Amino acid sequence: MVGKKGVIVLVQGQMKNHGTAQKLDKIHCIIHEEAVRAKSLKLKYIMDIVIKAVNLTLSHGLNHHQFQQFLLDTKAKYEDLAYFCNVLWFSQGSVLERAFALLEEVAIFLESKHKDASHFS
Repeated sequence: MVGKKGVIVLVQGQMKNHGTAQKLDKIHCIIHEEAVRAKSLKLKYIMDIVIKAVNLTLSHGLNHHQFQQFLLDTKAKYEDLAYFCNVLWFSQGSVLERAFALLEEVAIFLESKHKDASHFS
């Protein structure tokens, strides 16, 4: 898209023909850049803590049901946590986003289950 015959070059040529001198910003593979940044951040320590809490909450049927009901009762931003999938690189971001948005709720729920919630408080 940004090479010598890419879409950006063609669009800029058409803009020039129509008398528009505005330059377009070129960004190459923004999705890949996000994936590289996520890998370079080394979030393993944080992800281990969050995944442990997610698994405790979502992998046991009773816990999952109780957590969903707790979120409904407290009118939380989300109705559930997101599962983590190693195969999907964007999964890490969605899991962290939900866990951060539900930080207080996760801490309260973990404490009610007599689990260590110190990382969430």
